[in-house]
Amino acid sequence: MGDSMVRATLADIAACFKLILGREPTPEEIGIHTKAHLGNDLADVLKSYLESDEFRSRKIVQIIRPQPDRMWTLTY
Repeated sequence: MGDSMVRATLADIAACFKLILGREPTPEEIGIHTKAHLGNDLADVLKSYLESDEFRSRKIVQIIRPQPDRMWTLTY
């Protein structure tokens, strides 16, 4: 079996800051986070940002409510 893991790149790490934490990283953070995450499984890297204290402090809540009037039926 081949290795199907997607490896984190520098662009992925920068995107985690921008999209998950909502800010640009400092130069010091880029160095620390690159050393910690570069080349690791991208799913694990994403999880670490989503489980961070900083992300939790953003208090982003997504509520999904069923909306039966917005359901579609696909026919072939």
